[in-house]
Amino acid sequence: MGYAGPMPTSSDSIKRSFDEALREYGAEEDQAAREQLEIRLWETYGQRCAVFISDLSGFSRLTEQYSIVHFLALIQRCRALLVPVIEAAGGALIKTTADNVYATFPTAEAAIEASLEGQRVLARDNAGRHPDWQIGLCVGVGYGEILVLANEDFFGHQLNLAFKLGEDIAAAGEVLVTAEALEAAGAGRYPHEARNVLCSGISIAHAALRYEL
Repeated sequence: MGYAGPMPTSSDSIKRSFDEALREYGAEEDQAAREQLEIRLWETYGQRCAVFISDLSGFSRLTEQYSIVHFLALIQRCRALLVPVIEAAGGALIKTTADNVYATFPTAEAAIEASLEGQRVLARDNAGRHPDWQIGLCVGVGYGEILVLANEDFFGHQLNLAFKLGEDIAAAGEVLVTAEALEAAGAGRYPHEARNVLCSGISIAHAALRYEL
């Protein structure tokens, strides 16, 4: 079990070690041995943290009406505004892909506060702009046990739920928080509307936060 020792220090070695652990898990035929391999994976890479996933609305319409360059400019402006908010709240930017931003936070409260502040910052920046140059941010937040690889990639059930909320369910301006994240932050702390949605065959209990700009 090459990954079972001390945590590798470079991002490349961490990824190689993680991939090797997965290969061992996939090749192992004994159930008890697989369970031990999984335990070691979580011991080595697991973190209990909050996850933040954001998406932008209007991609198809704006790309068809203008061009991909128009929407890429919106993505660039969004990142320039949003990443400092994430970092100021103690978050770690994991990656950006297309119009998505992925980050982790040490607490659910920090992730929620960054989400709300991000919406406010973007609303101020949108003021006075033509509607087609306004940024519509959709956010999903989760909290739980996550496999984190050198702050460059991450995996987990709450990450999947947060992605579904931010990418597939949230409308522009919404911050949707999993039930677990809301409980971790303090269910009575944030005004919200309780919701439940079926997405990709799973039921996702979550909260749509109410907030003032």
